[in-house]
Amino acid sequence: MPTSSQEQQLRQNRPSIGKLQPLQQQQQQQHFMQQQNQQQQQQQIEQCHSRLIELRSNNQPDNLSHVHQIFTNHSSLLAPLESACPKIKILLSHLLTNETNVIANVKAFWRRKTGCNKTGKVTRAPRLHDLTDAEAATLGKSFRKFLLGNKETATAVIAWKLDNPILDPLFTELIFEPIIIAIAKELIKSSKVSE
Repeated sequence: MPTSSQEQQLRQNRPSIGKLQPLQQQQQQQHFMQQQNQQQQQQQIEQCHSRLIELRSNNQPDNLSHVHQIFTNHSSLLAPLESACPKIKILLSHLLTNETNVIANVKAFWRRKTGCNKTGKVTRAPRLHDLTDAEAATLGKSFRKFLLGNKETATAVIAWKLDNPILDPLFTELIFEPIIIAIAKELIKSSKVSE
């Protein structure tokens, strides 16, 4: 058991609870600033996908116009998505329209496009950056089958992601998946209302 003189020495060497050392104060400030930045980014993401949902229609050209407007208004937030996939606006506009896919055999189409053989092994790497308008439209339209086949929107998004590995660069951006999940929730809600 420490003596009274040892206890006094320990108290003097230990910083008081109310006073933090400068390094600890700096670390706390940095942590607080990071939390604020994350909250602000989360609010911007929520604003972005709520605007996408609010302006959504069953008309693809209207959706494309709205998506373009949102990308213009939130350019700093959405720039990483557009740099990863220049056709992201077309993809999202078709996803928002929730129309039937015009290509009957999407897997065969993507097998040809991505260079996969019948065993599913990729023989050459696809590039999301090089999508054509038709390919972006096909990707957007292909989401519907996953939405219809899954009760949970997050599961539908994951299934869509796994079925289309070309989308991986978009999903590495933290803002893409929450936007797609929010759109999926609205698509399910609007389809239940129309029934």
